[in-house]
Amino acid sequence: ISESSTPPEETAWTTYIVGTVFQYLPDLPANSKLELTFAIAGDVPLGSGLSSSASLEVSVARFVEAVLGDAAFSSEITGYQSPAKVRALRCQKAENEWCRSPCGIMDQAVSSAAKEGSLLLIDCRTLTFTETKL
Repeated sequence: ISESSTPPEETAWTTYIVGTVFQYLPDLPANSKLELTFAIAGDVPLGSGLSSSASLEVSVARFVEAVLGDAAFSSEITGYQSPAKVRALRCQKAENEWCRSPCGIMDQAVSSAAKEGSLLLIDCRTLTFTETKL
């Protein structure tokens, strides 16, 4: 894919991966190339109410961020936004635009920002995330 790529006509599960990687292309240094190979396994039960698409997107995003290192958020002004928020918004955008799923931000936010043993309060009006201990 390149920055001029567009979503495919037919959506497949791999579209979630490609759409997420696409969100990080502006972070690449000029004239650079990013080649990635993925091996994906999971055990999220079908129909369990857990968001497998958001968890896949956030896993891919974290992998790309690890590969890009300090360049991972270079195309965005993140001084006032946490990487978790930017990641969640990028994953939501991937699902909205590449998979044509008009989802909200909740699943991506929880997959991106929640911590074990805590609740995550998400204000969708202001996009603020507040961790609350159980």
